[in-house]
Amino acid sequence: MILLLAAVLEIQHLANAGILLRCGDDAAIVDGAFNEGVSSYAVLSAQQRHALESAAPPFTNIRLLLATHQHKDHFDAPTLQRHLQSNPRAIAGGPPQVALQLHGPNVWSLQPGDTRQTAGINVRVFRVPHNEPHDKTIENNVYLLTLHGKFVLIWRMPLGLNFESCADNRRRDGY
Repeated sequence: MILLLAAVLEIQHLANAGILLRCGDDAAIVDGAFNEGVSSYAVLSAQQRHALESAAPPFTNIRLLLATHQHKDHFDAPTLQRHLQSNPRAIAGGPPQVALQLHGPNVWSLQPGDTRQTAGINVRVFRVPHNEPHDKTIENNVYLLTLHGKFVLIWRMPLGLNFESCADNRRRDGY
């Protein structure tokens, strides 16, 4: 008798654009490690943020924390740094504007075309412009994550962006 146990991908909304992805023994957070955020947007409760920062349940086994961009409703360097101190197995990453605000050996500066792996999680990086009216210099990453064979595309589609302009960016960035 052969028994196959397939890992189930769990996706949990955290606050605003933040999500927790869990598959097997590995978990990733995207855009969920932030503090006060932006007025009128949902934020983690103080208890949830403390659990995140201290790598306590449900934030144990986090292997990867990503930010799509540096806005404070997606990313807070001290919050992310505290999680890294509490969980030395975790890696934090984002576009260079995010990575430059973090310190330590477990920080990835992610450029379009990059592919990285940690534990059972693979990451492929793309870039699209941030939606208006924000500064055009905001580095806004898109992530294709694979957790134990399950694919998840993390894409904050800018308003007014069409797929043709994404293809133009892809050609310009060389992939």
